[in-house]
Amino acid sequence: MLKVLLVDDEASIINGLKCLIDWEKYGFCIANTARSAIAAEKILEEEKIDLVICDVQMPKMSGIELLERTLKKRSDIKFIIISGYDEFEYVKKAMDYKISGYVLKPIDEDEMISLLKSVKKDFASRSLYLNQMLYRLLHNEKITAENHDEFEDLEKELGIFENEFFYYVQVKCKDTIDGINSIERVNDLSSFSVIITNAIKRFLGKEFEYFVVNDSSEGAGIVINSDMIKKFDDEDDLLYSLKSYLDQNNINACMLCGAKVDKIFDIVKSRQGIKHLEDILFYKETESVLKYEDYEDVKFSYLSHNTDFLNDFMDNIADGKEVEYCVENFINQAKEMLFSPEIFKGYINSIVISMIKTVTDAGGDVLKITAKHSVFHRSKNINISMIEMFLKDILNEYLTSLSKAHSTKGYAGEIAEYVKNNYNEDITLSYFAKKYYLNTSYLGFIFKQKMGVSFNKYLNIRRMEEAKKLLKNTDLKIYEIASKVGFKDSGYFSRKFESYTNLSPIEFRKDG
Repeated sequence: MLKVLLVDDEASIINGLKCLIDWEKYGFCIANTARSAIAAEKILEEEKIDLVICDVQMPKMSGIELLERTLKKRSDIKFIIISGYDEFEYVKKAMDYKISGYVLKPIDEDEMISLLKSVKKDFASRSLYLNQMLYRLLHNEKITAENHDEFEDLEKELGIFENEFFYYVQVKCKDTIDGINSIERVNDLSSFSVIITNAIKRFLGKEFEYFVVNDSSEGAGIVINSDMIKKFDDEDDLLYSLKSYLDQNNINACMLCGAKVDKIFDIVKSRQGIKHLEDILFYKETESVLKYEDYEDVKFSYLSHNTDFLNDFMDNIADGKEVEYCVENFINQAKEMLFSPEIFKGYINSIVISMIKTVTDAGGDVLKITAKHSVFHRSKNINISMIEMFLKDILNEYLTSLSKAHSTKGYAGEIAEYVKNNYNEDITLSYFAKKYYLNTSYLGFIFKQKMGVSFNKYLNIRRMEEAKKLLKNTDLKIYEIASKVGFKDSGYFSRKFESYTNLSPIEFRKDG
């Protein structure tokens, strides 16, 4: 509702105006009344008034003087002048100030309603203009010679008083655990922005709706000032009342509050702190309101190649530990290290890509894993609890896919095939245990059951048989042959060869 101040030295005129018009029907409310221009001026200093309807001629201070003095301080207030037939010279002077109109006594209802509609239309245009100006400031538009006058008038247009302050608040979608696997949830964020913008405007009312900026695809922005807070007990009352209103309208959202600034022209500095709060929200996902002043000293880790962090997770899986334990331990480490959310998401992507490669190499089906990863990758507003749920889900999917793949081909068969073609590499059973996320001892047992010999013996046989071929068919030196079959120490190779054939490499070559 637009707030109206009625000013006339005659009580009958004021009372008549109150009853003559259905003010709420046309978007107005009578905020206050005054029997003199002097009293009206004091009210205008203390209250946010949108429209003044005043008599042109009053004792001590005229309506024209009130108009002049007020517009020097606040250009946003509209005036409708009431005059008698013999006061037209005053009206002509008032017209120089571009008043919204004048009515003659006795006041005609239709004429007044027509003026009110015109005033409301002017406020709608002004609201859009101010909203656009705020948007430009939030996006760091620089003041130049071309736009200087436009921005210079902004403080006056906003009706800024002494001791005013401003800060930017981003109201954004607070997704749920279930949302992580919902493609529809990803696509719904754009419509969420419209819904939440309209809800905030309803909550704040017409008076402050231009402070609501459609500044994000995931929500809306509000430029809060000290005048807005006057409607509430304090800042917290405003923020939590808004949160309660959104909850009542089934809108699950949180509020990120930037740093306070003294000038509207510095509002972009307040907005710049929101990214830091978004990172805080990643770990503080249960919070509804986060203030920059409470978290400005928090520092995140941007270490993107912490192999120990990843290896610990992989080792736990390889040791056959429960999925719940592996993931929860991993998440707790992340919280202790306080990784930047983007860096942490990078670790998650590395884990999933490794899983996809392992299942693919095993000949398994990765469709479900890639589908879940795709939705995760596209999802907005992810927090650490959602990542925990995602990891548990995709790790179970991975182990199921890998199990199905190996039920056909078998771990032992894959290992044997690898050894056949890569015997010259530094191969250990623990390498395969990590690859398949199995306990080393358990994998060794499976291999021996399938192949009839232990892994180390199988590898040694493959190397020795290849060494025999090289000794018989080439003139390579003993140390060269040792290197080609995976031994760094030629002496150790010779001992292993003699143990296998009962002949030293030199004797085997001569005997051949």
